[in-house]
Amino acid sequence: MKKRTQSIILSAATLFFALSFAHAQVTRADAEKDPILRAMLTELDRTKADLQLKGFEKPFYIEYRIDEITAFRTNAEYGASLGSSRIQRRAARVTVHVGDYKLNSSGSGDSTAELATLDNDEIALRSTLWAATDEAYKAALAAYSRKQAELKQVETPPQADDFSHEKPLILIEPIKTFSVDENAWINSIAEASGIYLTTKGLKASPGDVQYSTTSFNAYADTSYFVNSEGTITRSTEMRFDESFSVGGQAADGMSLDRSYYLAGNSLADLDSPTEFNHHAIDCINGLADLINAPLVEAEYHGPIRIEAAAAAGIM
Repeated sequence: MKKRTQSIILSAATLFFALSFAHAQVTRADAEKDPILRAMLTELDRTKADLQLKGFEKPFYIEYRIDEITAFRTNAEYGASLGSSRIQRRAARVTVHVGDYKLNSSGSGDSTAELATLDNDEIALRSTLWAATDEAYKAALAAYSRKQAELKQVETPPQADDFSHEKPLILIEPIKTFSVDENAWINSIAEASGIYLTTKGLKASPGDVQYSTTSFNAYADTSYFVNSEGTITRSTEMRFDESFSVGGQAADGMSLDRSYYLAGNSLADLDSPTEFNHHAIDCINGLADLINAPLVEAEYHGPIRIEAAAAAGIM
């Protein structure tokens, strides 16, 4: 038994070190196989070497981030589809700091830009990054000047550094994409939004329902990131969600509603159309229970506890 335990521990340790070693072998050369990262790194090298207005501070920290977003959405109301949309776009964010790690422009040098190109034309990508970098650099210079002027009015200057120096990380994850049957989702979402009209035996009558809406969203964001410290990453976040909402009104005019929402990182995390319809029916029956519930005539006199952030608004 002892030898078996030692063998398991040894195998686990071997696997751990093998994975660690494989992770450690990822280099900039591996990252540059991706045309987007290659364009970002090339432009970052040029910016680090050449960007400086005469008589002003040179940037000491620069980061580039490009998000490539793909999304599909469909929604429906009262049993009819309200249409669908599919989005594909790229957006860049550039951050520039001037000064040093002790005292710098404190992140005011930010600039964002929409990338018109959806292909991997490196010149087009670099051109957009350069324009955004120029804007971010000038904003950082202005912020740094204001900060220096304000600090002259302070008797005790800040003791902590403005910015931390981090060990570079290179992490290149596979690019993930999603594929959905768009027509099937359009139809099932539309069907669910009108289930109060087509299902027999519901507690609520069609006249009790003032609105019935459904939606489905699929979203993928592949993020590319590089900075002047040597960090290079590529990762994808995926998200899927579906929702149902139904509302009505009590006899005294009180607005009532019930809703169902489910989200996950893959399509497998969502309901099947049948399961989703069951939840929609539960919401409709729950709405009927609320509509028919007796009104409780009671007053409360006593203490209440309110979160600090909400206290001012409530009071």
